[in-house]
Amino acid sequence: IDGARTVPAPAVQLWLVQAMLKGDRLDWIVQKAAELGAGRISPVMTRRTVVRAGASTGGAKQARWRRIAREAVQQCGRSSVPEVEAPQPLERLWPALHAVELAVIPTLAAATVPLRDVLRQAGTAQQVAILIGPEGDFTPEEVAQAERHGVRPVSLGRLTLRAETAAIATLAMIRYALEHD
Repeated sequence: IDGARTVPAPAVQLWLVQAMLKGDRLDWIVQKAAELGAGRISPVMTRRTVVRAGASTGGAKQARWRRIAREAVQQCGRSSVPEVEAPQPLERLWPALHAVELAVIPTLAAATVPLRDVLRQAGTAQQVAILIGPEGDFTPEEVAQAERHGVRPVSLGRLTLRAETAAIATLAMIRYALEHD
């Protein structure tokens, strides 16, 4: 961008695994996640996902999300555009989550630990995955499966947040707690 300041890549690599949502809510999440420094965004289909991306619509949505991410990083001065993947079933991501230093799943479906406590313990984590559920949250079975793959169920506090609010709030909290600038 001519005359604009370029912000270096974030110290903490954030990966947002976001359940598909109705309407254009995922467009907004992609935009804000890009602004908050997410390096990878993976839209997923869960048991409670209402919207299903078929082969014909998945590519068009992915192209739109990539454009939104590119425009967002240009506007906020980031030096890199996040990778935005095509929608896929949540189960396909379990193996990749094992390689991440810290993975969290804000949920109401299981016993949780406050996110702030997990972040205090994580102190120097450089790679963090955040799994955000659909309308109605993840099922207890999905949360149990996530736990088997090393994902920590966390609480974002007493309030029940909409999926898009939970995604942005969690990204911001993790960025704030773990950035070492």
